[in-house]
Amino acid sequence: MKNLKEKMLDFFSNKKHLYWTIAILIIVILTIIGLIILSILSKRYDYLEIENMLVDSSKAYLINHKEINLTEEDNSYEIDATSLINEEYLKDFSKLSTDTNCNARVTVTYNHGEFRYTPILTCDNYETKVFKDVLFEKENVVESGDGLYKLDKVFRYKGDYVNNYFNFANKTWRLFKLENNKLYLVLADTINDKNSNFVYDDRYNYDLESDKGLNDYDASRIKDTLTNYYNNDFKDYKAYIVNHEACKNTRSEKDTDFIGAIDCFTTTNVPISLMAVYDFISASRDSLCLDTMSANCSNYNYLTIAKNKWWLMNGTNENSGKVYYVNQSGDLDLDYASSKKYLRYVITLPDDVLYKDGNGTQNKPYTIYLY
Repeated sequence: MKNLKEKMLDFFSNKKHLYWTIAILIIVILTIIGLIILSILSKRYDYLEIENMLVDSSKAYLINHKEINLTEEDNSYEIDATSLINEEYLKDFSKLSTDTNCNARVTVTYNHGEFRYTPILTCDNYETKVFKDVLFEKENVVESGDGLYKLDKVFRYKGDYVNNYFNFANKTWRLFKLENNKLYLVLADTINDKNSNFVYDDRYNYDLESDKGLNDYDASRIKDTLTNYYNNDFKDYKAYIVNHEACKNTRSEKDTDFIGAIDCFTTTNVPISLMAVYDFISASRDSLCLDTMSANCSNYNYLTIAKNKWWLMNGTNENSGKVYYVNQSGDLDLDYASSKKYLRYVITLPDDVLYKDGNGTQNKPYTIYLY
């Protein structure tokens, strides 16, 4: 009786059997290849993948449309997904998603020499989350207690315990207000790097006839220090940091202004600054916080929490050499510009950045998508 090996040799010695076997193997291989290709061609993507595709296709679209010339003055352009699909930069949504009736647009913004891409995808079962919209879904605007207040056209956090932690550029911030379509962020604590305490200014002061420095921000050393931080720490994030009007005017120690009328009488348009005095005292919800140097302004104020003394933006009217700062007890104080303090600088982001994750708590700060 023949064994299995002998039977197989007899089978394949017959050319007809061999040809049929080869043909069947070829059919099986081609079928497998076809199924793989069909799987690839029919693959459906999740919404985040499609948003990334929208960004990538918009980048290619801009490269090939030289007529779109964005500048700092004319800095925004909207690309509709229909254009991307018609010019074959992007597949039709029916081939990308199992969802029906999708449409999208990508806003391209030129900022500080870089391009920022904001994809907005809307489908029957999905819509891109804009940070500002998510914030107001999570935060109820309050009129008492700790939380987010609306004061005229400004939304501002007040109190001890507020959920306004924010992660950006590998740093932790506090979102202290929303104004003029911008998110205002201040470092959650002082910079504690080696040699990170700085003079506000150390120039000769003619009024005081000494090297106590001047409390004129435009002529200060601190202005150069902030510029260096911006150029070094945020070189990869310049597309997202927008300029803001930093309030640099001096104010009296008895001023009762809490809306910026004094501090913002003169401003400078910059991507990075220090916090204005009125922003610091406005974070207090103590009813006895009545003027600039009121000790009560450190009560019920989350901005008082910091490891070190830190400079504010403004000088005092009463002495051309003195600048406001926050001491280690969290109280507003004054010192000569030539003394050294730490920094909690301020930047602003557009309020239409896209929400990624977080609820504003210290353990789960807000985060946004960066493309």
